[in-house]
Amino acid sequence: MKKKIFDQVINCEVTRLGRDFAICVYGGDEPHLGALCLAVPYYKNEKLHASVSTLVIPTHRDNVIAELFAKRFALAFNSNVSCSCGIHYDIITSSEIEKFILLMELFAEEVIEKERAYE
Repeated sequence: MKKKIFDQVINCEVTRLGRDFAICVYGGDEPHLGALCLAVPYYKNEKLHASVSTLVIPTHRDNVIAELFAKRFALAFNSNVSCSCGIHYDIITSSEIEKFILLMELFAEEVIEKERAYE
């Protein structure tokens, strides 16, 4: 799936691995590999949770988006989820970053709904 945010295309590629998922989120002025994470669902007190482990390249903040996608997918599908992320904007303000994260939360939900249609 693709979404245009702040005049740049953000891509989200989802691969199903049995009941698990491998997700790649990238785009902007310079797509790259900035963070990798793994979300693993588990039950505690009869409620579904997800543990997230993350690797981040120093000076990168892509972990915020990688963790967002991995955790939401893990909880939505009760599946193990890996997510790699690399999004770069040459010029972006702090307030735009906050708005970007909110827009990416909506994008994650759109991608989840699309994947639910395949179940």
